[in-house]
Amino acid sequence: MAASLGLFLYDWQQWVLARSLAERPDGAWAAMEVGLWVPRQNGKGSILEAREAAGLLLFDEQLIIHSAHEFKTAREHFLRMQTLVDANPEFSAKVKAVYTANGQESIVMRSGARLVFAARSGGSGRGFTADTIVYDEAFALSAAAVGAMLPTLATIPNPQVWYTSSAAKASSEVMHSLNKRARSVDPGRLWLADWCVSEGRTREDRDGWYEANPSLGIRISEEFVETELAALRDLGTEFERERMNVHEAPDLGAGVFGPGVWAACADPDSQMVDVGAVALDVSPGMAWASFAAAGTNQHGLPHLELIRKDAGTGWVCAEAVRIGRKVWIDPRSPAAALVRELRNAGVDVEEMPAGEFPRACVSLQEQVTAGKIRHLGDPKLDAAQAGAAIRTAGDSWVWGR
Repeated sequence: MAASLGLFLYDWQQWVLARSLAERPDGAWAAMEVGLWVPRQNGKGSILEAREAAGLLLFDEQLIIHSAHEFKTAREHFLRMQTLVDANPEFSAKVKAVYTANGQESIVMRSGARLVFAARSGGSGRGFTADTIVYDEAFALSAAAVGAMLPTLATIPNPQVWYTSSAAKASSEVMHSLNKRARSVDPGRLWLADWCVSEGRTREDRDGWYEANPSLGIRISEEFVETELAALRDLGTEFERERMNVHEAPDLGAGVFGPGVWAACADPDSQMVDVGAVALDVSPGMAWASFAAAGTNQHGLPHLELIRKDAGTGWVCAEAVRIGRKVWIDPRSPAAALVRELRNAGVDVEEMPAGEFPRACVSLQEQVTAGKIRHLGDPKLDAAQAGAAIRTAGDSWVWGR
C-alpha cells in the first residue's frame, strides 16, 4: 500500500511495521502498545505516514488521533499527510475533505473515517472514541496526557497506541515507564523497538553511530554526523542523546505527575479534619505494609496522609483495630491475603471494585496536576510517588509499582 502511494520504506521501517502490526489468532493486534525510539531524521515520520494511511485505507479505523507536544509539530505531520493525499489520485478520491484551519487540521474520508491532529494537554482527547492514538515526540509526554486520551480506546474492539520519540530526557516519565515495562519479565501487550548504542561506546565510535541510526549511510551521511559532533561537543551530553539515542537517567523526583507537581502540593500546616477513607497496601513478598488515609483539611481541600508504614504484616491487624475505621484494599494486590484475618479481628474490610481503581487513578492524577491535593511532604509518601509507574489495565491504566 505504501509503495502504491509513492512511499517507499527502508528495510528497517518495513521491519517495524511488520512486527508492530502482527496479529493474534483472533485477528486482534498482538501489540496494543507500540514504542519506537530512534534518533531524529532517521525516518520515523514515514513509518507514521504509512501506519496512518493504512488505518484510513486498509484497517477501517474510524478515528486516528495524531498528537505532539506542540501543535507546530503535529501540524508538520499533517502537512506531510496532506501532501501524500494530494500526490495520489486514488487516495484523494477517497477523501471527503481536508480541513486546514488552524487548530482544526484533519483528513476526513468519504467512509467517515478521520485522521485528527492535536497538541497534547491534560484534557486533549476527551470526548473522542479513537481506534488508534499516536503520541509523537513522546519524550515530552506526561502521565496527564495519557490519562486524558487512553480511556478513549475503552469501547474499541481492536485499538492500538503508538509512542514515537528520540531518546528520553530525565523528565520523560512515560518513556521511562515504557522502557522499564518493556524490559520486565511481563511487558504485557507492549512491543518496543529502541535503536541505541551498545554500552561503553564513545561519541567518536562510528560503529556506535550506525547502531543508533538505522538510516545512516542511506539518508544521513557520516559527514553530517561529524559536523554535528563538532557543533555539540562542548554542550554536555546532547550529542549522545540526540544522535546516539542514549536515554538520560530518570528524574526520580519527578514521579508520575511530572517535575515539581507533587512537591507543589506539599503543605506541612495542612490538617486532616474529616477522614474519608483508609486504605491498606502490602508489597510483593509481604515485606512491607502501609496504611494511608484520604480526607479533607481545614480549608476543605483533599488531604492525603500516610498513617503508618512498617516491615512485615504481623502488626497490620492490631493497627487496623486501633484505627477503628473501614479499610479499603485492592483485591488484586498482596493485601488481599490479609482479608480473612482482618475480618476475623472485627475489621470492616471493603474490596475496591475493578472498575473503580482506574477511575480513582485518573481522579487522583487530575487533582494533583491541578494543585488541589494537599499532603505533608512525608519523605515516605514522596518516595512512593517517585517510584510509581503507569501500567495498562484492560483498556485503561492504573498506577503500578
